Amino acid sequence: AQGKPLMALDIGRGEPKKKPLLVLFCRARPAGVAGFFRLQAFVSALLRDNALSDAFLADYRVLVFPLLNPDGADLGHWLANTNGADLQYDWGSYRQPEVRMVAEYLVEIVKSNRHQMTLALDFQSGRKEAYLLANPEGEESEPSVGEQWIKAVWDTRNVQPFVQLK
Repeated sequence: AQGKPLMALDIGRGEPKKKPLLVLFCRARPAGVAGFFRLQAFVSALLRDNALSDAFLADYRVLVFPLLNPDGADLGHWLANTNGADLQYDWGSYRQPEVRMVAEYLVEIVKSNRHQMTLALDFQSGRKEAYLLANPEGEESEPSVGEQWIKAVWDTRNVQPFVQLK
């Protein structure tokens, strides 16, 4: 493995201890860019400045892993990490470093904050429905990713910037 860092975004309002935990994953398969657009749309909805989002984030802690396979993505792999493994099939056996690292991090977070893991969602790619989910208003242009999205996330109140897993 090349050892590119895994990043997590920690979203919530107020004290995180004892809150139910929602975990969002994406791009275990490097080619899953449409799944990233789904994740982006979901996280954008969570971060809206409205009563529903505020209430939800006051009650829940959300951890987002937007790129589970950074080495595979950087190398242009379609499904696999640098070991040739499809991370989608490693949950439960934890043989691959990326999955093992995320699992260990989640166990640590759950124990140290007395969370109950409520839900884990894996945003994957599909066909044309990904475009509709990424553009709920039916916009013609593709969704913006990269620096603009990260800046928007970091500018949102009480959202912690990406943390690097060791």
